[in-house]
Amino acid sequence: MSELQLSPYATRLDLHFDPPVGPSDCAARLRALLNGLARIQSRIPGSVVGHIKVFAKLPGGGYLRGSAVSPGQDADVEVVAGTGAPIEALALDLNVLVYGCSAAECRDHVREVVAGDRSAARRTK
Repeated sequence: MSELQLSPYATRLDLHFDPPVGPSDCAARLRALLNGLARIQSRIPGSVVGHIKVFAKLPGGGYLRGSAVSPGQDADVEVVAGTGAPIEALALDLNVLVYGCSAAECRDHVREVVAGDRSAARRTK
């Protein structure tokens, strides 16, 4: 059996919400984004998700974290809301480990999914 190539990819995303959203709506959007990223296996045949993780500090305290490990399983998202203040913008650290595709393919998939998300403004790193 041949070894699958590991393609780690890390970036920071700036998400903007207009109008601002509460922590639970922010978590729902993050779950949708993670689920879209986990579908890389259908886009790149032979690829396998190792894990996809995100973390962001929330304005007013608290944090948001999420994880996806399979396109067939809903992403796990946790919110510790702090003040629960509406969220206008969020700096999100994203780590993607995928086996069986190149780093460029992984990066391009992340960019494609983020471009399709209304709230994701741009990749910053």
